[in-house]
Amino acid sequence: MPQTPFSHRIIKGRVAETIVQELFQNNGYNVFSYGMERTVPALLRGIRGHDDEVSAAIRSMPDFVMQNTSTGDLYYVEVKFRSNGRFELKDLMANYPYRNAHFIIVSTNNILHITYDDLKKGLLYCT
Repeated sequence: MPQTPFSHRIIKGRVAETIVQELFQNNGYNVFSYGMERTVPALLRGIRGHDDEVSAAIRSMPDFVMQNTSTGDLYYVEVKFRSNGRFELKDLMANYPYRNAHFIIVSTNNILHITYDDLKKGLLYCT
């Protein structure tokens, strides 16, 4: 299967993020952009191709911090588009620092949720 061009992957990821953001906002959550690609996009371009620890940590930042307006609880949320719906622990950087993160996996057929703890237990989603 041919590799999807970088710009197409970025577009699909942004569409997935927008869908998830709107879903959560419409269900009583405050949604705050958190990832560097939204807050400092020039920085992301500047670290492309760098594999050092700081660059990897910046790229791994969750996309959003979401707040349940009823309880005030805060959550890190990372949105991933996967055409096959498959997402597992090995898809994250080693020593992923956001241990309480939630992952929303958007595929062509589903929108799924898994926590970092569930990924650590060996669970994965595959539609």
